[in-house]
Amino acid sequence: MNLIPAIRQMEKEISDREHTFRKEIQELKDGLKALRKINTVCEKCNGKGKYLRPRACAEDDRPNPDDPTDYLKCSKCNGTGKVKHD
Repeated sequence: MNLIPAIRQMEKEISDREHTFRKEIQELKDGLKALRKINTVCEKCNGKGKYLRPRACAEDDRPNPDDPTDYLKCSKCNGTGKVKHD
């Protein structure tokens, strides 16, 4: 049984879909890049300049959002909440 035509058709369909997928992903990446370029708020801390500390281990108490000592200064924006554009 000669299945070469079916194989070629499947390969073409896969190739076409991969091309379409790459094109759509690239459009999304370009949009994301544009958003990041005009963004003024730090992505790590959401503009707060600080974030809730992570748990050191499973036995560690969960960080309390109402306790100011459970917050760490954001290292990405140095506590300003603003993003630095190059």
